[in-house]
Amino acid sequence: MKQILNIKIDKIRINGTGFFLCAIVYIYISIFVFLIGWMKYIISIPTSIILLIAIYQYYKKFKKNLEDVQPIYISMKVFLPLCFMVILLGWILGWTGFANQALDYPKHNAILSDLTNKPWPVYYENNGETSMLTYYLGQYIVPSLIGKLFSSVNVAMLANGIWAMLGLLLAVLGIFKVTKADNSKKQIVALGITLFFSTCLVLSRVLGKLVITNLPIGTEHWFMLNNTYKLQYSSNFVLLRWVFPQCIVPWIIFTIFYDNKWDIEHYVILGLPMLFYASFSFIGMLCFLFIMVIIYGVKTKNIKLLLKKIFSLSNIIVGLTLGGILLLYFLGNVLTEKPEDISLQMVEYSGSNILVYICFILSVLPYTFLLFKRNKKNPFYWIATVILLILPFFRMGLYNDFCMRVSILPLLVYTILSIDSILYEKSKICKGIIIVIFLIGAITPIEELYTSVTNMSVEFLAGNYKYSLQAGANRSLELNNDVKYNYYTYDLEDSIFYQYLAKKRMSE
Repeated sequence: MKQILNIKIDKIRINGTGFFLCAIVYIYISIFVFLIGWMKYIISIPTSIILLIAIYQYYKKFKKNLEDVQPIYISMKVFLPLCFMVILLGWILGWTGFANQALDYPKHNAILSDLTNKPWPVYYENNGETSMLTYYLGQYIVPSLIGKLFSSVNVAMLANGIWAMLGLLLAVLGIFKVTKADNSKKQIVALGITLFFSTCLVLSRVLGKLVITNLPIGTEHWFMLNNTYKLQYSSNFVLLRWVFPQCIVPWIIFTIFYDNKWDIEHYVILGLPMLFYASFSFIGMLCFLFIMVIIYGVKTKNIKLLLKKIFSLSNIIVGLTLGGILLLYFLGNVLTEKPEDISLQMVEYSGSNILVYICFILSVLPYTFLLFKRNKKNPFYWIATVILLILPFFRMGLYNDFCMRVSILPLLVYTILSIDSILYEKSKICKGIIIVIFLIGAITPIEELYTSVTNMSVEFLAGNYKYSLQAGANRSLELNNDVKYNYYTYDLEDSIFYQYLAKKRMSE
């Protein structure tokens, strides 16, 4: 097997198969730990073996795809500052627990703490109600395992930061790969755009203030009128500061998919793990996979070949094993009857409220128009655009996480296409306009960076919720519905996962 990293004196050579192996290990190690740690061995061990075989088969196909693809070289003058920047960013954003943390961190810290301190699977008993932790745990699993080995949540927190830094480094390298950023100048440009890409929210808010009554103006990452209209397309920096467990692995997976979009026979082994890391991002991924399958069928006009790829042995076996396990795991939470304010709903923009939609979408449209000419035959452009245009018509969760997080991958596509245009667009006028739009959009992530640097402490939620989800594990408590319903499987006697797959039940 070729070396993953062939280090010379002045630069690092990263070949495609090397990146793939590093990425797959990063993605799947949490899956394997979850299977062994949470499930009966009679199920987890055969499933793990099946996954290893499927990964090896995909590796062989991936390696064949890259026979004529040139590797990426990164100068040590770029790579070392890149590593330093990732470390500094992880510290500033609070990933290690040594600096300011955003207000989502009570949740992250509580999950990490429970995974570290409690036996797996994690169960709760609160005033007579029993439940099981059911959440997208992918990014937390490895750090919590390290914390368990040292019996320390502080070690888990430090490991959490280091693990996320490694993931972000992989994601950046993946973006270098798909944008063909093969020299120092291109890599610096690609890195800057990746970190500070954002829709032009400032334009939306200025226009909104002019035409909508009572809309506050500012450069916050929200476009919000009232409880009905809570809209946000998070910038990449906002994602890293608030929900890094839900964006890093989806970014890594998508950079592999972007250059291997026609490997339909391996869609499941590549895309399915995203469900365990970020369920809403997985919904976005499904949209891309589904449309790519349709496009492939139309292009080849060979239904037999298409069906052969869709129903490949890898897709079927991985779908039935890992797919079945994750489905049963999450169904316990999904099927729980939930209050209307956090359930999936359609949003109507009747009458003058249509201005809310128009103003919000204005943040996206500058990129949509500017990227059109260069990408009018690029299916990724069209899929991303359609998703971004229709997402505001849906809401789910107290703060409309559906809109915020399903948009992660479409916005990554816009990030990649923006890098491509700025690096390779021949028209200086078009390139200049895109740069101006990027700089306007970057106001939002820059403000987020300023907040991170200047506010080195944060007011956490009161009570034990900071340290454990135990305090919220009861539907009768006077707490926000998103706290009581987002993280648990209740009514365990009705859960197939709990009854038949879980390694240890509460009474044992």
